[in-house]
Amino acid sequence: MIGENIKHNRLKLGLTQSELAEKINKTSTLITKIETNKANPSIDTLMKIAKALGVTIAELLDEKSA
Repeated sequence: MIGENIKHNRLKLGLTQSELAEKINKTSTLITKIETNKANPSIDTLMKIAKALGVTIAELLDEKSA
């Protein structure tokens, strides 16, 4: 799932949820909800997350990535 892929890539970079949130100008609460699949990111937010993590959107959507 997308949340697992975001978390996997965030941890791989050694970022906290707060640090990722700050990079994309969102709240850490939103990052938590996305990572636990309780919220779906907008396309704009997904693009910002992908850029901050240095991956493509396709990688975040890939069910086999995490």
